[in-house]
Amino acid sequence: MKLLFVIVTIFFFFTNFSYSQNKYKNAEECILDKIILAKNAEASVAIIEACKKLYPIPNNTVTSNPLIDKKKIEQDIKILAEIMELLKVELNKLTK
Repeated sequence: MKLLFVIVTIFFFFTNFSYSQNKYKNAEECILDKIILAKNAEASVAIIEACKKLYPIPNNTVTSNPLIDKKKIEQDIKILAEIMELLKVELNKLTK
């Protein structure tokens, strides 16, 4: 009888899942899983803050060359300006 009790107790402790045992990849998964338990806005905010503390967002610093990005942006602006000019011409044709 004692052996059965010990086995059941050990089984219970190893299969009992608590909040701290859930493993999420990021804060968003944690929030989505736990937000349905919130009864009001304050509880929702508390869940969001707790998940953000448990799963902080890593700082990803981009070490790309800013000159390359600047050139691409300038090219995109030129293309958009050409498109705008074409749209103005077509709009003028339609209004006449």
